[in-house]
Amino acid sequence: MKKYLVMLAVAIAAVFAVVAVSGAQGPGPQTLVLKENSKGSKFTFVDAARPFAKNPRRPTPSQGDYFVFYTPLNDVAGNPAGELDVKCTITKKGKARTGAGEVDVCEGALGLSNGEIFISARVVGESANVRGAITGGTGAYANARGTFTSVGENNATDTLVFTTS
Repeated sequence: MKKYLVMLAVAIAAVFAVVAVSGAQGPGPQTLVLKENSKGSKFTFVDAARPFAKNPRRPTPSQGDYFVFYTPLNDVAGNPAGELDVKCTITKKGKARTGAGEVDVCEGALGLSNGEIFISARVVGESANVRGAITGGTGAYANARGTFTSVGENNATDTLVFTTS
């Protein structure tokens, strides 16, 4: 379960970075740095591949299972900036107990006051660092394209670089 929490924190951080970048508009690439707020976050694991596990309170992650999470986002000054919603699907099962070697494909949406930013990432193992793509947006972020990085497990620092042209 620790791996899922780490991946959650990383994904949240990535989305938070997207929020920070969204504040700057203009020609050329824009960079935004944010801090995720783990306080108020929600996390749920869904044992979709084997819904009749022997012990439903301690599911064993396997291919096809997924987890979803929500987290509020703040700007670097600590002010509320939006929220992040993410779903990660396990595509390759990791080692028992440690989760080492697991591969998850995650997609998320960052809700901001002036639009949304959509992200996607492939997460391998239990790394606290995640890299991914900004795949689109709405409102002030229409046609957003770029990359993001998320560093840290809890209250991660996220950096987003994108264009909206």
